[in-house]
Amino acid sequence: MKTKKIAISILLALVMVLALVPVSALTAFAEQRAERDIVTVESGNSLNMSIDEQGILTWNAVNGATGYQVIVRQNGMQVANWETTNTTLAFVSSMDGIKLDSGNYLVEVGAKGVIGVSASMNYYYTSNVDKLEAPISLQWLGNQAVWNYVDGAVSYKLNVYNSSSGLVGSKTVTECPVDLSEYNPQDGWTFQVQAQSNGTLKDKRNSAFQESPAKGERTREKSQNSGNSLNMSVDESGFLSWDAVNGATGYHIIL
Repeated sequence: MKTKKIAISILLALVMVLALVPVSALTAFAEQRAERDIVTVESGNSLNMSIDEQGILTWNAVNGATGYQVIVRQNGMQVANWETTNTTLAFVSSMDGIKLDSGNYLVEVGAKGVIGVSASMNYYYTSNVDKLEAPISLQWLGNQAVWNYVDGAVSYKLNVYNSSSGLVGSKTVTECPVDLSEYNPQDGWTFQVQAQSNGTLKDKRNSAFQESPAKGERTREKSQNSGNSLNMSVDESGFLSWDAVNGATGYHIIL
């Protein structure tokens, strides 16, 4: 049977926001995401690196170079690396292929076979692939990690943390719950879960990590079904639900 769900604390805000957004605007948002504008850059650096409206990265040829290496970093960490013998790279589509998040990146081009010839520039990359929703309702059941499945996810990255030294272990799983007894988890430990697509470009990007409550910390439990005429209940995420009523034009909730 169909049910209606609302989050009581945000119901009025949601209604007001949705009322202000026309259907045509929602359609435009979807089109804009699919037909994103690619940021263009003319760096003016020593290799004249640039990215055009097609997302093609170009740079000046270097005498004596046997090839070029393109390295992409974010927050000081390398996230991508390509090699080519050309002075162009389909940069944006290459970034799309590894499903990186939208954000600022440092792009560096280095000449191979020539000592000390390189240049870099900052670039804001806009992804054209939506993220999976982050897992919700994370909780400990004894030594087991539990969460709600995410539509579209084919696996989950699970990190386990203790309360003092940090990361204890990681694993990739496809099923839930996951028994973590091998780590002998103690009160105060937490775990994080990321939903992963592990698929082709048409699939969504991996979700953000979601963190559980600390082990031993009291969490909300799903309420029992009321058993009344509308089968009202409140789940562990705080959502009140009830049976739909034929002919109803809306519902009134009184606290």
